Amino acid sequence: MIDELRTNIAQALSLLRTIQSYLRLREQGDKAQQRLLEQGIEASRLQLQLLIKSIPTLLAELPTAQPLPSAKVASSSTLQTVETATQAVVLKKENTAEYLQTLQVNEDTLNRLKNAGQPIVLPSASNYERSRGYLKISQQLFGNMSRSLIQKGYYRILALTLRKSNMGILFENYISLLLFSTVLAFCGGIVLYLFFIFMSLSLSPPFITAVTENIGGRALVLSWIPFLTALLTYLAVIYYPGTEQGGATTQIERELPFAVIHMSAISGSGIEPSNIFKIIAESKEYPYLSKEMRKIINQMNVYGYDLVASLNVVSQNTPSQKLADLFAGLSATITSGGGLSTFFAKRAETLLLDYRLEREKFTKTAETFMDLYITLVIAAPMILLLVIIMLQLSNFSFGVGPGLLTFLIIGVIALLNVVFLSLLQLKQPVN
Repeated sequence: MIDELRTNIAQALSLLRTIQSYLRLREQGDKAQQRLLEQGIEASRLQLQLLIKSIPTLLAELPTAQPLPSAKVASSSTLQTVETATQAVVLKKENTAEYLQTLQVNEDTLNRLKNAGQPIVLPSASNYERSRGYLKISQQLFGNMSRSLIQKGYYRILALTLRKSNMGILFENYISLLLFSTVLAFCGGIVLYLFFIFMSLSLSPPFITAVTENIGGRALVLSWIPFLTALLTYLAVIYYPGTEQGGATTQIERELPFAVIHMSAISGSGIEPSNIFKIIAESKEYPYLSKEMRKIINQMNVYGYDLVASLNVVSQNTPSQKLADLFAGLSATITSGGGLSTFFAKRAETLLLDYRLEREKFTKTAETFMDLYITLVIAAPMILLLVIIMLQLSNFSFGVGPGLLTFLIIGVIALLNVVFLSLLQLKQPVN
């Protein structure tokens, strides 16, 4: 029954994707096509309901199920396999005729739309991210342990950071990945530990040589290697969502002033408030901000919240504090009956001012870095070279040859360039 249950769930997901495609096409078609698409939507919805009705019966048929003594469990005789050219699902016998009828309506809808020249592009399962191999193995090995840790209340801060990072990984899966990565790093540290017990590295050839000293003492001295590699890996995985959240915050706050101007212009037309977020969510001009807008749409469409409740929920999970303040202020404005156009206009003015101040601050920082760069990287090496030449002319010895001294100076200059470029990149606003 597990295979039948998996097949029914896969077909249910396919129907959801079909309904999504129909809804998208309905917004673009004429009246005749809209009526046809509504028939397809209704047929797909009925198919989905019939599939959902069969799931409790399939679950009751699983050998691991333990129903209560008073419960009446449907027998397998109430189920029937429905096979067509494209699918095979298991339904209750009384629902098979209705399912085949709705399936025929849905197929007729597709054929009529294709004959009318309407492009039908149904989203495939490949558009939905599946568990990657490494993540899947982590969940299989450490899924029970991660669930136990979560139930005991561990990693609560990490759960919030993971939601705000928009990484698209379930909290339980990420804890499994954390544990699996730590164990792998510990095993890799043991391999390094064993290598360095018997071998040593040097800068001159041969670069790898056998150890001649006491093996026991060397093993005791190097025993920290496996624990250090495991600890560093653990900390890296723990803090990685924080870095992703920081990057998402920067990108969102870069797009926010211009998106609020866009929202202000839309709200001035008197459009229904929830459609404002839908327009921004579907816009390709705000790739990072649109993810936060889709969260609001999902709260309303999936969970059934109203706009105010959706704004309050998303404001607690968004990575940007400025965006959270915007959602909180917008929620208060809608609740109090204030004008959205005025609110967006005032907020856009404030955000644009912050944007200009940030740019001016970066300009001043760049000027400071330029002065330091000229002093340390251009002027200082030239003066140092002149001093070295004068000292060599006076027969003063540094203890190193001219070639090595030149190499050291060039290395220091190169290192300073890397440091300056890195600092400048960190301070630079995202373009």
